[in-house]
Order: sequence, then structure tokens, then C-alpha cells
Amino acid sequence: MKRGAIGLAINMIVIIILSIVILGLGIAFLQSIMGGANELKADLDTQTSNELERLMMDQNKKVAVPLNTASLSGGDSHVFGVGILNILDGRSFMIEIEQAKYIDPEENIDSTDSSAESWLLYNTDWIEIAQNDHHKEGVLVSVPSDASSGTYIFNVQIKQDTDELYDNIKKFYVEVN
Repeated sequence: MKRGAIGLAINMIVIIILSIVILGLGIAFLQSIMGGANELKADLDTQTSNELERLMMDQNKKVAVPLNTASLSGGDSHVFGVGILNILDGRSFMIEIEQAKYIDPEENIDSTDSSAESWLLYNTDWIEIAQNDHHKEGVLVSVPSDASSGTYIFNVQIKQDTDELYDNIKKFYVEVN
């Protein structure tokens, strides 16, 4: 009886240790996924940031999407910058991005497929921007490894808190090789 009790106790301790290790790995994995959204904001490289500043401040553009073309392979990712200059009294703004078109390598255009919208990660919350101030947001595009070759065109819309468009629709292009 004593051997059975000792064996059962040892098995229970091993199970508890394994459970704690698996729980720790799960928490670490969850943190890495959640931290990706915070890293997105920091990933705007200096060239994109400088170009956003130049377009918004020097040229008084209300919405800017500089360097709007990226050539990627399956499994790659890229961060596009979106800049908003508020020329109105204190307002809230929201970024909305949708896939406009897909052009396959044979130049056939498909405007009904919106599967690439799942590749995007960006802030979908309302953004408060003071009058005459500007704000920069990053849009992460992660192309899956099984993505079809071709050009994916995305429309970027900035909505005001009145649900009206703040500026013309801007575009960015993802060329998948």
C-alpha cells in the first residue's frame, strides 16, 4: 500500500509540474500575440514617419499614405503608414480599410474577392486628434504563405465622428510574388 501511495503522489507532482509549464508557455504565447499590436505602432520606420510629416505639414494634406506600394512574397509582412492632419475643431477619426481589387498575373481584375482583408492589422478604434494636430498609424500587412500571386489594391478611408469621409479615398498596393 505504501508503494502505491508514494507512486500516486509522485505522479500527481509530475502532473502539476507539467501543468504549470504548459500554462506558462500558453501565457508567453498569448503575450507575444497581444504584444504584436503594440509593436505595430513602433514599427513605423523613420523614412515613412518623415514622409508622413512632410506630406501633412509641408503640403497640408489631410490624409497621407506615402510609400504606398510593397512587393512581398508569401509569409512576408510590411507596415504602411497612414497620417491624419486634423484641420477641424476637435474631432474623432476612424481608419477603415477594405480590399478594392485583385489583379492576377494575367491582368484579370476581380473586385468581388475580399479575402486579403484578413491580412491587415490596424487600429480600428476612434482616434482623438486635437485641432491642427496630426496623428500617425501603422497598418501591418501579413501575407500568408499560400497567397495567390498578383496585385492586391486596398482602399483607405478616414471617417469623421459624423460618419462622413474626412478626405478622398487613398490606396495602397501589395504585389505578391
